[in-house]
Amino acid sequence: MTTPVIRLGSIRTYFGVRYTVVDVQPHTRRDGRLCRLVTWRAACRACGQPFETRRGVFTHRLTQNCRLHLGQRLPAAPTEQQR
Repeated sequence: MTTPVIRLGSIRTYFGVRYTVVDVQPHTRRDGRLCRLVTWRAACRACGQPFETRRGVFTHRLTQNCRLHLGQRLPAAPTEQQR
């Protein structure tokens, strides 16, 4: 499996939330394998405050709210077609 190239400043949109890569660090998993952890910065969907979340390179799910609003379910942001 090829590891995707993740660069600082890369942008990804997930359920209407815009995430920016602010850090990429090497990490050793519990099973001893090496991987990279990516730190993403975004604005909370509930309050708009910036927050950061760390995930592995292959993680598809990203946190959509800050810690204060974690777990709150909000409707997805409208897509370009719905606007």
